Amino acid sequence: MHKEGITELHQFIKAYPHKKAKVDKMLDSTGPAFRKYISRALATRAAEDEEREVAVADTLSSEYFLFLMRKVHVSQLP
Repeated sequence: MHKEGITELHQFIKAYPHKKAKVDKMLDSTGPAFRKYISRALATRAAEDEEREVAVADTLSSEYFLFLMRKVHVSQLP
């Protein structure tokens, strides 16, 4: 259940970055252990997003490269 909450909070902050200051202010009213837990969990989600985006970009780049290579190869046929 807590993973879903972290994911929802992460998605909320991504969708409404201007609300991050308010979220941070609300977290400031919690205990240091909870703040640290939330901060680390959000950082983990952000890193996962970045890894996923890089993997997708790499895949798309590779597929496009292969497409171009096939196109060049075919265009060189007599």
